[in-house]
Amino acid sequence: MGLTHFPHGIATPIVTPGGGLISTGIGVGNVKWIVPARASSDLWYERIRRIANDGDILTTLQEAHDACTSGQGDTIFVAPGLYTTTAQTTFSKSNIQVVGLCGPNNDIAVAATIASRSNPACTIYCDTAAVVHTMLVTGYRNQFYNMSFVNSGAAATNLSAVKIGGLTTCASYGNYFNHSTFHGCMDTAQNTTENSCIQIGSGSSNYVFEDCIIGQNTWGGNRATTYQGLVYYSGTLDSGSSAGNATQNGIWKNCMFRSRTATAGIVPAIRIGDHSGAHGSPLGDEPWDRSHFWINCTFDNWGAMTMPTVFYNNCASGAGVARLYDCAAYNYEQWRVVYGGQIGNATGNMLTNMGIPVAADPGIAIEATS
Repeated sequence: MGLTHFPHGIATPIVTPGGGLISTGIGVGNVKWIVPARASSDLWYERIRRIANDGDILTTLQEAHDACTSGQGDTIFVAPGLYTTTAQTTFSKSNIQVVGLCGPNNDIAVAATIASRSNPACTIYCDTAAVVHTMLVTGYRNQFYNMSFVNSGAAATNLSAVKIGGLTTCASYGNYFNHSTFHGCMDTAQNTTENSCIQIGSGSSNYVFEDCIIGQNTWGGNRATTYQGLVYYSGTLDSGSSAGNATQNGIWKNCMFRSRTATAGIVPAIRIGDHSGAHGSPLGDEPWDRSHFWINCTFDNWGAMTMPTVFYNNCASGAGVARLYDCAAYNYEQWRVVYGGQIGNATGNMLTNMGIPVAADPGIAIEATS
Protein backbone atom coordinates (compact mmCIF):
# COMPACT_ATOMS: atom_id res chain seq x y z
CA MET A 1 0.00 0.00 0.00
CA GLY A 2 1.36 3.40 -0.93
CA LEU A 3 1.72 6.43 1.28
CA THR A 4 -1.37 8.52 1.92
CA HIS A 5 -1.53 12.26 2.57
CA PHE A 6 -3.06 12.66 6.03
CA PRO A 7 -3.69 16.34 6.89
CA HIS A 8 -2.44 15.98 10.47
CA GLY A 9 0.23 13.31 10.21
CA ILE A 10 0.27 9.55 10.03
CA ALA A 11 -2.68 8.07 11.89
CA THR A 12 -0.98 5.08 13.52
CA PRO A 13 1.15 4.69 16.64
CA ILE A 14 3.61 2.34 14.90
CA VAL A 15 5.22 2.91 11.49
CA THR A 16 7.93 1.05 9.59
CA PRO A 17 9.98 3.65 7.67
CA GLY A 18 12.87 2.13 5.78
CA GLY A 19 11.83 -1.35 6.86
CA GLY A 20 12.56 -0.88 10.57
CA LEU A 21 9.93 -1.21 13.30
CA ILE A 22 9.64 1.81 15.58
CA SER A 23 7.40 1.62 18.63
CA THR A 24 6.75 5.26 19.37
CA GLY A 25 4.11 7.93 19.49
CA ILE A 26 4.56 8.84 15.84
CA GLY A 27 1.35 10.13 14.35
CA VAL A 28 -0.18 12.40 16.98
CA GLY A 29 1.47 15.55 15.64
CA ASN A 30 2.30 16.97 12.23
CA VAL A 31 4.81 15.50 9.79
CA LYS A 32 7.77 17.28 8.21
CA TRP A 33 10.08 15.85 5.57
CA ILE A 34 13.75 16.46 4.77
CA VAL A 35 15.12 15.76 1.28
CA PRO A 36 18.59 16.38 -0.24
CA ALA A 37 17.17 18.90 -2.72
CA ARG A 38 13.85 20.46 -3.62
CA ALA A 39 14.35 19.73 -7.29
CA SER A 40 12.70 17.53 -9.89
CA SER A 41 15.95 15.59 -10.20
CA ASP A 42 15.64 14.40 -6.59
CA LEU A 43 13.56 11.21 -6.54
CA TRP A 44 12.65 11.58 -2.87
CA TYR A 45 11.31 15.10 -3.39
CA GLU A 46 9.32 14.08 -6.45
CA ARG A 47 7.70 11.18 -4.61
CA ILE A 48 7.04 12.95 -1.31
CA ARG A 49 5.52 16.07 -2.88
CA ARG A 50 2.69 13.86 -4.20
CA ILE A 51 1.55 12.92 -0.71
CA ALA A 52 2.64 15.89 1.44
CA ASN A 53 2.20 19.63 1.53
CA ASP A 54 5.07 21.20 -0.39
CA GLY A 55 5.70 23.60 2.48
CA ASP A 56 6.37 20.64 4.78
CA ILE A 57 9.27 19.41 2.61
CA LEU A 58 12.55 21.00 3.74
CA THR A 59 16.27 20.51 3.14
CA THR A 60 17.90 20.86 6.58
CA LEU A 61 17.27 19.42 10.02
CA GLN A 62 17.28 22.91 11.53
CA GLU A 63 14.51 24.06 9.16
CA ALA A 64 12.41 21.01 9.94
CA HIS A 65 12.94 21.41 13.69
CA ASP A 66 11.98 25.09 13.53
CA ALA A 67 8.80 24.19 11.62
CA CYS A 68 7.68 21.74 14.33
CA THR A 69 5.56 22.55 17.35
CA SER A 70 7.20 21.63 20.63
CA GLY A 71 5.35 19.14 22.79
CA GLN A 72 2.75 17.80 20.35
CA GLY A 73 4.59 14.76 19.00
CA ASP A 74 5.59 16.05 15.57
CA THR A 75 7.65 13.74 13.35
CA ILE A 76 10.48 14.55 10.95
CA PHE A 77 11.20 11.96 8.25
CA VAL A 78 14.69 12.24 6.73
CA ALA A 79 15.32 10.90 3.22
CA PRO A 80 18.72 9.26 2.65
CA GLY A 81 21.38 11.80 1.75
CA LEU A 82 24.40 13.77 2.89
CA TYR A 83 23.14 16.93 4.61
CA THR A 84 26.14 19.23 4.88
CA THR A 85 25.77 22.02 7.41
CA THR A 86 28.04 24.98 8.08
CA ALA A 87 26.33 25.91 11.34
CA GLN A 88 25.34 24.10 14.50
CA THR A 89 21.87 22.55 14.54
CA THR A 90 20.19 23.49 17.81
CA PHE A 91 17.39 21.10 18.79
CA SER A 92 15.65 23.07 21.53
CA LYS A 93 12.10 21.79 21.09
CA SER A 94 10.67 18.71 22.79
CA ASN A 95 8.67 15.54 22.08
CA ILE A 96 9.76 15.35 18.45
CA GLN A 97 10.66 12.18 16.55
CA VAL A 98 13.39 12.25 13.87
CA VAL A 99 13.34 9.15 11.68
CA GLY A 100 15.92 8.36 9.00
CA LEU A 101 14.39 6.52 6.05
CA CYS A 102 17.65 4.68 5.32
CA GLY A 103 16.75 1.86 7.70
CA PRO A 104 18.45 0.75 10.92
CA ASN A 105 21.95 0.12 9.49
CA ASN A 106 23.57 3.55 9.38
CA ASP A 107 27.21 2.53 9.82
CA ILE A 108 30.00 4.53 8.22
CA ALA A 109 31.34 3.12 4.94
CA VAL A 110 35.05 3.01 4.07
CA ALA A 111 36.05 5.85 1.76
CA ALA A 112 38.63 8.60 1.47
CA THR A 113 36.08 11.19 2.57
CA ILE A 114 32.45 11.03 3.53
CA ALA A 115 31.51 13.05 0.43
CA SER A 116 33.02 10.36 -1.83
CA ARG A 117 30.72 7.64 -0.53
CA SER A 118 28.00 6.60 -2.93
CA ASN A 119 25.44 6.01 -0.17
CA PRO A 120 25.81 8.24 2.89
CA ALA A 121 22.58 6.98 4.54
CA CYS A 122 20.91 9.77 6.57
CA THR A 123 23.90 11.86 7.62
CA ILE A 124 24.06 15.33 9.15
CA TYR A 125 27.62 16.34 8.28
CA CYS A 126 29.76 19.30 9.31
CA ASP A 127 33.17 20.02 7.81
CA THR A 128 33.34 23.69 8.79
CA ALA A 129 35.83 24.90 11.38
CA ALA A 130 34.60 26.37 14.68
CA VAL A 131 31.17 24.69 14.58
CA VAL A 132 31.15 23.52 18.20
CA HIS A 133 28.61 20.69 17.87
CA THR A 134 27.01 19.34 14.73
CA MET A 135 23.82 19.07 16.79
CA LEU A 136 23.10 20.44 20.27
CA VAL A 137 20.01 18.96 21.96
CA THR A 138 18.57 21.09 24.75
CA GLY A 139 14.93 19.94 24.54
CA TYR A 140 13.49 16.90 26.33
CA ARG A 141 11.91 13.56 25.34
CA ASN A 142 13.07 13.75 21.73
CA GLN A 143 13.72 10.57 19.74
CA PHE A 144 16.24 9.99 16.95
CA TYR A 145 16.21 6.86 14.79
CA ASN A 146 18.52 5.72 11.96
CA MET A 147 20.56 8.92 11.88
CA SER A 148 24.28 9.68 11.53
CA PHE A 149 26.02 12.77 12.89
CA VAL A 150 29.58 13.76 11.90
CA ASN A 151 31.78 16.65 13.00
CA SER A 152 35.05 16.77 11.04
CA GLY A 153 35.78 20.51 11.13
CA ALA A 154 39.48 21.30 11.30
CA ALA A 155 39.56 23.15 14.62
CA ALA A 156 39.97 22.32 18.29
CA THR A 157 36.67 24.13 18.87
CA ASN A 158 34.75 21.49 16.88
CA LEU A 159 33.95 19.64 20.09
CA SER A 160 31.49 16.88 19.19
CA ALA A 161 29.04 15.40 16.72
CA VAL A 162 26.20 15.60 19.26
CA LYS A 163 25.91 17.22 22.67
CA ILE A 164 22.90 16.88 24.93
CA GLY A 165 22.33 19.26 27.79
CA GLY A 166 24.79 21.87 29.00
CA LEU A 167 22.04 23.75 30.82
CA THR A 168 21.57 25.52 34.14
CA THR A 169 18.29 23.63 34.62
CA CYS A 170 17.27 19.96 34.33
CA ALA A 171 15.44 20.65 31.06
CA SER A 172 17.19 18.30 28.63
CA TYR A 173 16.09 14.98 30.12
CA GLY A 174 14.82 11.78 28.52
CA ASN A 175 16.33 12.08 25.04
CA TYR A 176 16.57 8.80 23.10
CA PHE A 177 18.83 7.67 20.24
CA ASN A 178 18.39 4.38 18.36
CA HIS A 179 20.39 2.80 15.51
CA SER A 180 22.36 6.02 15.08
CA THR A 181 26.07 6.74 14.61
CA PHE A 182 28.23 9.52 16.05
CA HIS A 183 31.62 10.58 14.71
CA GLY A 184 33.73 13.31 16.26
CA CYS A 185 37.52 13.52 16.67
CA MET A 186 37.63 13.28 12.88
CA ASP A 187 40.42 15.78 12.20
CA THR A 188 43.90 16.09 13.68
CA ALA A 189 43.02 19.63 14.74
CA GLN A 190 40.41 18.20 17.12
CA ASN A 191 43.16 17.49 19.61
CA THR A 192 41.99 18.60 23.05
CA THR A 193 40.57 16.59 25.94
CA GLU A 194 37.20 18.20 25.26
CA ASN A 195 36.86 16.85 21.70
CA SER A 196 34.61 13.78 21.50
CA CYS A 197 31.90 12.05 19.50
CA ILE A 198 29.18 12.61 22.11
CA GLN A 199 29.24 15.13 24.92
CA ILE A 200 26.90 14.64 27.86
CA GLY A 201 26.33 17.94 29.60
CA SER A 202 24.47 19.00 32.74
CA GLY A 203 20.69 18.84 32.78
CA SER A 204 20.52 15.76 30.52
CA SER A 205 19.36 13.05 32.91
CA ASN A 206 17.68 9.79 31.84
CA TYR A 207 19.23 9.71 28.39
CA VAL A 208 19.19 6.42 26.45
CA PHE A 209 21.42 5.30 23.56
CA GLU A 210 20.38 1.94 22.11
CA ASP A 211 21.94 -0.07 19.24
CA CYS A 212 24.20 2.87 18.39
CA ILE A 213 27.79 3.11 17.09
CA ILE A 214 30.07 5.72 18.64
CA GLY A 215 33.41 6.43 16.96
CA GLN A 216 35.13 4.92 13.93
CA ASN A 217 38.23 2.94 12.97
CA THR A 218 38.46 3.57 9.23
CA TRP A 219 38.69 6.94 7.52
CA GLY A 220 38.75 9.55 10.30
CA GLY A 221 42.35 9.14 11.37
CA ASN A 222 43.92 7.97 14.62
CA ARG A 223 42.98 9.30 18.04
CA ALA A 224 46.19 10.44 19.72
CA THR A 225 45.13 12.97 22.37
CA THR A 226 45.76 11.87 25.94
CA TYR A 227 42.64 11.65 28.16
CA GLN A 228 40.30 12.26 25.19
CA GLY A 229 37.14 10.12 25.24
CA LEU A 230 34.70 9.02 22.56
CA VAL A 231 32.06 10.03 25.11
CA TYR A 232 32.74 13.00 27.36
CA TYR A 233 30.77 13.81 30.52
CA SER A 234 31.49 17.52 30.68
CA GLY A 235 29.55 18.81 33.68
CA THR A 236 32.46 20.78 35.08
CA LEU A 237 32.08 23.40 32.36
CA ASP A 238 28.30 23.39 32.71
CA SER A 239 26.29 24.12 35.83
CA GLY A 240 26.97 20.68 37.32
CA SER A 241 25.90 19.45 40.72
CA SER A 242 26.17 22.87 42.35
CA ALA A 243 22.86 23.64 40.66
CA GLY A 244 21.50 20.17 41.34
CA ASN A 245 21.41 19.03 37.74
CA ALA A 246 24.41 16.80 37.15
CA THR A 247 23.21 14.23 34.61
CA GLN A 248 21.65 11.20 36.31
CA ASN A 249 20.69 7.63 35.43
CA GLY A 250 21.74 7.22 31.81
CA ILE A 251 21.65 4.01 29.76
CA TRP A 252 23.84 2.72 26.93
CA LYS A 253 22.38 -0.53 25.56
CA ASN A 254 23.79 -2.75 22.77
CA CYS A 255 26.17 0.01 21.71
CA MET A 256 29.58 -0.31 20.06
CA PHE A 257 32.38 2.12 20.87
CA ARG A 258 35.02 2.12 18.11
CA SER A 259 38.44 3.72 18.20
CA ARG A 260 41.76 3.60 16.41
CA THR A 261 44.77 4.79 18.39
CA ALA A 262 48.45 5.13 17.54
CA THR A 263 49.86 6.55 20.74
CA ALA A 264 51.23 5.02 23.92
CA GLY A 265 49.30 7.52 26.05
CA ILE A 266 45.96 7.21 27.82
CA VAL A 267 43.20 7.48 25.21
CA PRO A 268 40.05 6.09 26.85
CA ALA A 269 36.62 5.38 25.41
CA ILE A 270 34.68 7.13 28.20
CA ARG A 271 35.95 10.33 29.86
CA ILE A 272 34.22 11.63 32.98
CA GLY A 273 34.88 15.11 34.34
CA ASP A 274 37.62 17.70 34.74
CA HIS A 275 38.65 19.79 31.78
CA SER A 276 42.24 20.34 32.92
CA GLY A 277 43.40 16.89 31.82
CA ALA A 278 45.60 16.41 34.89
CA HIS A 279 45.15 13.39 37.15
CA GLY A 280 43.23 14.04 40.33
CA SER A 281 42.62 17.74 39.85
CA PRO A 282 38.83 17.96 39.53
CA LEU A 283 37.25 21.38 39.62
CA GLY A 284 34.84 20.41 42.41
CA ASP A 285 31.78 20.09 40.18
CA GLU A 286 30.36 16.67 39.41
CA PRO A 287 29.86 15.82 35.72
CA TRP A 288 27.44 13.00 36.56
CA ASP A 289 25.33 11.61 39.38
CA ARG A 290 23.58 8.34 40.31
CA SER A 291 23.96 5.22 38.14
CA HIS A 292 24.91 5.05 34.47
CA PHE A 293 24.53 1.64 32.83
CA TRP A 294 26.42 0.05 29.94
CA ILE A 295 24.38 -3.03 28.97
CA ASN A 296 25.74 -5.51 26.42
CA CYS A 297 28.15 -2.94 25.00
CA THR A 298 31.42 -3.50 23.12
CA PHE A 299 34.54 -1.35 23.31
CA ASP A 300 36.90 -2.00 20.41
CA ASN A 301 40.28 -0.31 19.95
CA TRP A 302 41.71 -1.10 16.51
CA GLY A 303 45.43 -1.13 15.93
CA ALA A 304 48.72 -2.23 17.45
CA MET A 305 48.45 -0.04 20.55
CA THR A 306 46.63 -1.45 23.58
CA MET A 307 45.08 1.30 25.66
CA PRO A 308 45.45 1.05 29.44
CA THR A 309 41.85 1.87 30.35
CA VAL A 310 38.31 2.01 28.94
CA PHE A 311 37.07 4.56 31.52
CA TYR A 312 38.94 7.64 32.68
CA ASN A 313 37.12 8.99 35.75
CA ASN A 314 38.45 12.29 37.03
CA CYS A 315 35.28 13.64 38.64
CA ALA A 316 35.14 15.34 42.01
CA SER A 317 33.32 12.63 43.98
CA GLY A 318 31.71 9.23 43.75
CA ALA A 319 28.18 10.61 43.38
CA GLY A 320 28.06 9.20 39.84
CA VAL A 321 28.92 5.56 39.18
CA ALA A 322 29.31 3.19 36.21
CA ARG A 323 27.48 -0.15 36.06
CA LEU A 324 28.65 -2.68 33.45
CA TYR A 325 26.42 -5.58 32.44
CA ASP A 326 27.64 -8.23 29.96
CA CYS A 327 30.14 -5.94 28.23
CA ALA A 328 33.38 -6.71 26.39
CA ALA A 329 36.54 -4.69 25.67
CA TYR A 330 39.17 -5.42 23.03
CA ASN A 331 42.70 -3.96 22.99
CA TYR A 332 42.17 -2.38 26.39
CA GLU A 333 44.08 -3.54 29.48
CA GLN A 334 41.56 -2.65 32.21
CA TRP A 335 38.07 -1.27 32.60
CA ARG A 336 39.39 1.48 34.84
CA VAL A 337 42.82 2.52 36.06
CA VAL A 338 42.90 4.74 39.15
CA TYR A 339 45.51 7.46 38.73
CA GLY A 340 46.97 9.69 41.44
CA GLY A 341 44.43 11.72 43.38
CA GLN A 342 41.38 10.11 41.77
CA ILE A 343 38.56 8.32 43.54
CA GLY A 344 39.55 4.71 44.18
CA ASN A 345 37.98 1.40 43.27
CA ALA A 346 36.69 0.52 46.73
CA THR A 347 33.83 3.04 46.64
CA GLY A 348 31.50 1.18 44.24
CA ASN A 349 32.58 3.68 41.60
CA MET A 350 32.48 0.94 38.95
CA LEU A 351 30.66 -2.35 39.38
CA THR A 352 30.19 -5.20 36.90
CA ASN A 353 28.49 -8.59 36.72
CA MET A 354 31.07 -10.09 34.34
CA GLY A 355 33.31 -12.99 35.30
CA ILE A 356 37.02 -13.23 34.61
CA PRO A 357 37.83 -14.48 31.07
CA VAL A 358 39.96 -17.61 30.71
CA ALA A 359 42.38 -18.40 27.92
CA ALA A 360 41.30 -22.01 27.36
CA ASP A 361 38.09 -22.31 25.33
CA PRO A 362 36.69 -18.92 26.37
CA GLY A 363 32.94 -18.61 26.12
CA ILE A 364 32.20 -22.37 26.13
CA ALA A 365 29.13 -22.97 28.28
CA ILE A 366 29.32 -25.26 31.28
CA GLU A 367 26.66 -26.98 33.35
CA ALA A 368 25.45 -24.97 36.32
CA THR A 369 26.00 -26.67 39.70
CA SER A 370 23.83 -24.48 41.87
